[in-house]
Formats: sequence, C-alpha cells, structure tokens
Amino acid sequence: MSQAQPPKDNASSVEELKAVSSKLGHLDRLERLLTDLELRAGLLRSPDASDGEDDEEDAQKTVSKVKDCDWEHFINRFDPTEPVCSIEALVAGTKLRQDIAAEASKRAPKHIGTKLTARVPLSRVHRLGSNSKWIHAVRIQSAPLLAVFGRVTGYDWGTQPHTFVRPFPDLIYYHEKLKDELRNLECSEKPARDSQAAIQDLRCYIDFAERRLLPDYTRIREATELNRLRVRFSDLWYLFKPGDMVYVPSKTLLRFATEEVKRERAQMLAQLRESPWHQRVWRLLVAKIPSAEAPLRLPAPPRDNENPEEDDGRRGKELPFRIVCYYLDYDGKAYGAVERSFRIEHYEGEKDIRELEVYPLRFADDPEDLLQAAKESGRLFTDAIPLKHMMCESWTCDTDPSGFPVQLQGRNLIGIGPPRAGGTEYVEGEVIIDLKETYNTNPIYQNAMANRHLIEDAYPSSTLNSGYRVIMWSDSRRSKRIKSIQDSIRTSEEIEEHQIATELKRVPYLRASTRPQQPPQGDDLALLTVRIFVYAFRLRKFLPVDVRNLKPLAAERGDPFEDLQLPENYKKMIQATVETHLKRQDIQRQIQSRRETEDILTQDFIAGKGRGLLVMLHGEPGVGKTATAEAIARSTKRPLFPISCNDLITPNVGAVELALDDAFRLAHMWDCVLLMDEADVFLASRSTSMIHQNSLVSMFLRKLEYYSGILFLTSNRIGKVDQAISSRIHLILHYKRLGLPAIVKIFDINIRNLEEVERQHHEASGQTPLYIVRPDIEQFAIDHYNKHPNGKGVWNGRQIRNAFLVAASLARHEASQPGMEGRQPQLRDTHFHEVERLTREYNQFRFRVLGGDDSRKAKLLEERDDDYEGEEDKENDSARPGASPSPTPTGGYQSPHGRVPQRPQHTVGVAPGPPQWSPVPTAPRIQVGVHPDWAINHAQAGYAGTVIRPAPQTQSPSWQAVGPVSSNIYPGQISNQPPPGYANGYLGDRTGQVTFVPLGAGAGAGQDMQAGKVPGPGTPESQVGHISSPPHSFASTGGHVVNGEVRT
Repeated sequence: MSQAQPPKDNASSVEELKAVSSKLGHLDRLERLLTDLELRAGLLRSPDASDGEDDEEDAQKTVSKVKDCDWEHFINRFDPTEPVCSIEALVAGTKLRQDIAAEASKRAPKHIGTKLTARVPLSRVHRLGSNSKWIHAVRIQSAPLLAVFGRVTGYDWGTQPHTFVRPFPDLIYYHEKLKDELRNLECSEKPARDSQAAIQDLRCYIDFAERRLLPDYTRIREATELNRLRVRFSDLWYLFKPGDMVYVPSKTLLRFATEEVKRERAQMLAQLRESPWHQRVWRLLVAKIPSAEAPLRLPAPPRDNENPEEDDGRRGKELPFRIVCYYLDYDGKAYGAVERSFRIEHYEGEKDIRELEVYPLRFADDPEDLLQAAKESGRLFTDAIPLKHMMCESWTCDTDPSGFPVQLQGRNLIGIGPPRAGGTEYVEGEVIIDLKETYNTNPIYQNAMANRHLIEDAYPSSTLNSGYRVIMWSDSRRSKRIKSIQDSIRTSEEIEEHQIATELKRVPYLRASTRPQQPPQGDDLALLTVRIFVYAFRLRKFLPVDVRNLKPLAAERGDPFEDLQLPENYKKMIQATVETHLKRQDIQRQIQSRRETEDILTQDFIAGKGRGLLVMLHGEPGVGKTATAEAIARSTKRPLFPISCNDLITPNVGAVELALDDAFRLAHMWDCVLLMDEADVFLASRSTSMIHQNSLVSMFLRKLEYYSGILFLTSNRIGKVDQAISSRIHLILHYKRLGLPAIVKIFDINIRNLEEVERQHHEASGQTPLYIVRPDIEQFAIDHYNKHPNGKGVWNGRQIRNAFLVAASLARHEASQPGMEGRQPQLRDTHFHEVERLTREYNQFRFRVLGGDDSRKAKLLEERDDDYEGEEDKENDSARPGASPSPTPTGGYQSPHGRVPQRPQHTVGVAPGPPQWSPVPTAPRIQVGVHPDWAINHAQAGYAGTVIRPAPQTQSPSWQAVGPVSSNIYPGQISNQPPPGYANGYLGDRTGQVTFVPLGAGAGAGQDMQAGKVPGPGTPESQVGHISSPPHSFASTGGHVVNGEVRT
C-alpha cells in the first residue's frame, strides 16, 4: 500500500526546510519554517485569531517559587489555571537531546518528525551516569525580578521572560551585585508595592542560586592538581577565569599549527614538531562560551540519502569552547601581549581536566616549579635586552612560541649571493640583541601584538530567539493551542566584553597606548617567551635562539694587549689613537645632545668626513693582525664586527654598496669595532683594463671617508694595494715575521689556556686533566725556532694553536690505550715532534709543487716581502762584529730562490738567534770527555748527533757533499730516514744540499761536518737529538774528533 503524499504546498515547504537547514543552518529560520508548517497543517492558529492570542501580552503575575521542569514542561504549559512561578529550571540528564528531538517531532508533521527523532543517534548519548541530572537552563519570568536585573546591569530587560543557559555567566557574574541590591531593598524604610514583590522574588532567586547554581562553580574553581576532577563540556566556563595562568601542552600547539599550515603553507608541514621553544605558560584574557542557544537547539534533519545513525562531522556539528590567551614579547620599544585563540572541541559526558587541550596551570604537574622555571627564563629575557652584547651557544629555534614554523633568514645580512636553504643553524660566539633592528630587517619574524581598544560606554544587552516557542495548551493532550510566546535567551557576549574591559584596565600589555617600556615583574615574567632574536656575528644574520643559552661576556682578566705579540711602539700607537677617537666620539655626542645649531667641527673641510678611525694592518698570515682588532674590541668593551669580504663579491657594484651600507650602519649603531679581514678586493690597484674593479675600489674609498667608527682592514698583499688607500687610512702597520721571544710567549699563552680548559673540564665532568710537561714544551719551542734559518718555516700563531689541539688529542689517545688504565695523560714535547713532522712533510710537498715557499711566491708576485725587517734592523745587522751582510758561497752558487741564504753564526754552546738578541746558552749534548773546541749545538744540528765545528768569523768555507744528494731540503733541515748504511741523520748545508756520511767513514780533515757511530735504533740509550754519555760502543770517556772522524 503506497504511502500518502503530503499536500503540494507542504511538500514544497519541506524541501525549503531541508535546503535552509543544510545550507544555512540558521536556527531561527528553521523555527519559523516549522511554525509555518504547523500553521499549514492546522496545528496552530494564527496570532490574529479571534481568541486574542498575542506574543506581546502584558507581563503575567508570578509567584515567588522555583519550578523544576523537564524539556516537555519547560516549553509547554498544559494547565491554564496553574500559577506561573517566578523561576523555572530545566533539569535533565544526558538524554536532553533526545527529549528535544522528541518534542520537535510532536510539533512537526509526521514525515518530518520521524527524521527529527532519528537525527540523534545512540552513539551520541552518554551512557555513563545517565541517571544523573543537573540544571541546563533557568528562566526568569518575574517582571519585578527582571527590573532588579535591569538596575544591576544597567540595561532595560523589559517584562518578557528571559532564559539563561548553563554555565549561567550573567547569573554568576552579577551575583554579588544582586545580593547587594537585596540588602538595599531590605533596608528601605517604606518599600513600594513593587519593591515588596521584588524583594520576595529576589530572595527566592538568591536562595536558589546559592543552593543550586553556585556550588558547581565553586567546586570547579577551587579544585587543584591535588583534587582535580572531571568536568562537563557545559561547565568549562567555570574552569577558566580572566587573568588565570593556563598551561598549553606542546602537543596542542603542534596540532593547531598543523591545521593552520595545512590550509596555508602545506610545504612547511615537515618543520612541525613538539619543541622546547613552545610557549607553555599563557594568561587567559577571556573564555568564549559557544552560542547560548546551542545546548537547546535541534540538530538539522538528515538529507534523504544519508543514514541517520552516521555523523560525518558536517551536519549538526557542536560548536567548540574557545579561550583567548596571550604571552608577552618585546618589539624593541615596549613589552606587549601576543594573543592566540585555542579551542576545546565539544565532548559528551565528563573529561579529566588534564585531558583538555588547554587547562589552568594549577592542574599541571608541579605547577609551582613550572611557574618558577618560566619566571627564571623570563628574567633572563629582560636581563638580555639592556646588555645587548652577549655570548651564545644555541641551536636556532625552528618554531615560534605558538608552534608555527619559523622561516629563518636565508641570506646573511651583508651577503650578496643566493640565499641558503632554511633549517636550524648553530649559533656560537658573540651576538647582539637588538629586537627593533631585527623586526625592521625581518618583518616576517614579528608576531603582531595585541592592540585592543577600551570601550568605556555601556555594552548593549544581548539576547536572541531560542528557536522554539513556549506554548500554552488547553490540556495535556494538546487539544487546543491557546497561545505561544517566543522565548528569549541571554547570550554571553555582554559578560565577555565586561571581562575584556576589566583586563584592559588591569593589564597594560593589551593596548598599544599603554605598553610599558619597563620589564615585567612577578608572575608576568613567566609569560615572556624563551625565544629571542640575536644578530650572530659569525653567521652575519638575525636568528631566533633560546634565551636560556645566552650568557654575559666573561670578565677580562688583565690587559688584552699583554698577550698580543707586538712591538711596544705598535701597541702604544694603536692604543693612543683608539683612546683619542673614543674620547672625541663622546664629546661629539655631548654636543649633539645639546641640539646646538653649529656643526661639529673636524679637521676635514667637508662636514661629516674624517670622523672615523681607520687602521690597516698588513703582513704574512698568522702574525697577529686579526688578534690586534680583537684586543682593541676587548679592551674597549665593544663587540667585534667581522666581515669576510669574499661574501661581498658580486658583479653588481650597487648591491655591494648597499651591503656595505648595512654593515657600516650596524657597526656604528652598536658601537662595534669593525674588522674587514683580507680586504684586498676593495684595496686593489686600479687600472684602465679593470673597470669593475675600479668601481669597487672607488666606491669603497668614498665609503671610508664617511665612516665614523673604528675600522680595521687587514691585507696579506700590501704590494697590490691602490696608492690612494694610504691617504685615507690613519694608521698603517707592517706585522713582521714572529721572532723567538714571540714564539716562546705564544707557546706559554697556549699552555696557560690549555691548563684552564683542563681545569674546567675536570670540574664539570671529573675527567682526569692532562699533565703538561711545561719545560719540555718550552724547550721544543726554542728548538723549533732555531731549526729554521731566518724564521722561515716557523709556526705562526694559528699553527701553534692548532698544534696544541692535535698534541693534546694525541696525549689523551695514548692514555686510552690498553695497559695505560689509571694513568694520567701527559702532554710532552714528543707529541709536538709528531705534529712538526707532519707539518714538515706538508711544507716539503708544497715547496716541491710551487718551486719555493709561500714567501718567495708572494715576493715574485709583488705582493709582499716577508724578509723585510726595517731600516733599524738593517743597521744593527751591519754593525754586528764579523757579520757579513750578504755572504756568498764559493763556487759561484746562485740560489734558485732569488736570494742568497744566510748562514747562521755559530759559537760553542750557543744557539743562533736574531742578531739583536743576546746569545741564549744551550745545554751541551756531549757531556764527558768532549774535545775542548767542539760542541753539539742541538738547536742547529738537529736530532742525529751531528758534530759541528765552530764557524769561522771571516769567511764561509766550501762545503763538500759526501754521499747521495737530495734536493728541496731547507738549509739546516734534518731527516731521520737516511739511505741504508749511512749515519742516523744528516744536515742540509747552506745551499740546500745534504751531506751523507757512511757509518764509521771519515771524509778527511778540514770538513765542517762528519758523523761517526751513533746509537742505533732500539738501543736503550738512544734518544732523538742526543748522544748518550757514554755513547753506545764508545769508551767511558766519551767520544772526540780526530781528523774529522768521531773516535773513541
């Protein structure tokens, strides 16, 4: 039997209902359409019917009572003679949704009602505790009571009933004021008739609220981590109060950030992860309750092709509970709030508070410790702002405090080339904290701060239609509809605005006009982010780092110039010019602060020029040029701003100029000592064929004239510098090759530094410190220098530092070998000998490839002359007794290096040294029965036990090579790998040749160098560079020389 079809007009209305409910979802329109269907079906009478039904009827009289109702009796009245209570409470359990759907189906035509009933699937009914019931809504029907509410809130509420939905923000927010109003009414001497009714109804309401509404609120507000409880979704508002500290787990930030990135920047999903830089402590600004009518509304009916038992999340989706929180940040001028909205999705039944996406801090594990740790990091943040110049060892932060990925600056600030790939970087060394400049340079880094406006006017009262009507029926069978009233529901917007206004008055960080420049105090410190932006000098860019990894600069111990190996006149000149420049800068600032109209005068004719201090240092690598700039920065307590000029190379001169402008601006703004290392690209001589190079140099010369800070330029190619540079530079210093005193001093400095490092490591980790055999290492330094005539091949400052790193590693490796357990590692000269051997092999290889050493190559290319010692040194060298300024060997030998090597002058038991030095005595290596006229000069002869006759003071004899000859050997260089059957070592003569002497053989009298029997490898007495006493296979009286041969 076919089902009867609805009338055509009804069918069209049903289709219209479906379209509206599915597309718009507006509940008030849904109710109007349902009412229209009821009218068309004959279930309702029109408001203009003859029975006088009217929604705008006068206020009805009520009795001061509270009536509990289920949903059917809350929106229906079945006895017209029953008195109307001043307060009605909707009491229901978890099946309220089913009750609402059932009532809707009774009011709608059957074909609609069936679908409405099926709209609430069983899966959405919370079965646990289904017998428990609580108050879902409260309706105030007393006109006198509504008038009292109007006086307390400042709004005209009228006389029609108003319904308040759980969690009752109005009733709780104004409760104390309502109690005050009751006391005022009760104290009135002659209360009016209306006042008497108001007193009775208000007493009834206050009693009801304190017995049945406030206990739930108080119970949840007073709960702590120790007695935390489960909470219903409708009671979440009780949990959060404006001004509360809230805890946002990292997983919540990650989830919300993932949802946002999916919508806007899907390519950044890979960067999202739980991070230690997430802001976990926030402060609540306001909690936003879902739409007030939501708990009482009817879900939209399903479409014809949908299963009523399925809920795909699109139809009738419950609105989430939202809370607006903020943390604090600094924009370079003031501290302000950064807001973020979080949501808690609707859930059925009850949930543990710590299972919520966000919850009050008091429910977190160890909330006091968590708050204290956040305050400590906040204090580090505020302390770093005024310090500006700090040390940092930290990975960059790849997420912002809210969990969103950070797009790191790909190109360094003064770099020209293509931007590097993003990702985390490690920041190590000195940094500058300047957030104002950070955000000016990288606006993408800045999170928008809150800028709310305080509204002083009264907020309009906010109500809306409930979507249903309260109907008066003639009887419980709904035989006749007498009248209906549209129910009005109070929303929470008014209370939310009041709460926001209160916070705006209390918290200065929320408004731009009231943001404080002074750092936060107390619990506000906990709201500061752990992320702070720094300018990393080594990476030359602004980067976000963890503020907990910032440290103040270590206090200087002593004079930074004390460890700098420079001639005293150099130190004096540099310090004097720097001190004078800084004093002049202070005076200029004082003049500018007075805002005087006259220009600040300098010795330059053009205003603005000549205010800087420009110093150029030139010389071979590793002689202290960069260390000088570092010492100036440390002594003046200013940051060192190093620039690698290679970063600025580009065909576009305009881009280079902009990059230089940025570097000069930042260095001047931060009072830095600017160091342009290896600035040869900007200093090169100009020529007619190099137009691009000419443009670079001309532009750089112009910039130099207007720079007002301290600038150090270094160059290894002074011979290629443009002649115009000298007139722009205030001070040009030549750094000569390191001498023996400087070498010894640098070794001593490295020993002290290594001892301090070992002490710190021992205190931090308990690691056994190295035992440094200082005398052996100091002797090695002297021996190392004296083995290299004229200082060629001697380690420079950087090489000595590297040698200490490698030698210390070798010492620790030896101590870790089997059989060495429990022994303290020792750093001895033997470890440096190993490093020296490797260095020598590299130098020999490089010499062979280049056909000479680096100094020779630099001179041939007209870049520099490393052998230049100055006029004073030449005069002292010529005045030395017996010295030959340019000794020439017999036999017509010409050095392939273009310069005749100088043979050192030897005396018995004295090590050769620079001509201006006093002789340094050395221990003789033949200690028993030595010939009175001979000695072993260990510093020159090396480690093979070679005997050297004192050199004549008048002329240099011809040296004859005996045995195989090897090339590419430095004069005086020793090898420990002679051909088979020859002496254990050999000495290169002044021509670069090598003399080999067979074991036990004599070369005849008059030879300058012979070798006899020496201890063989593996003998107990054998020691490199030492002939034992008594020597192996020699008489106890030792050995002596007869006709150039070592004999017993």
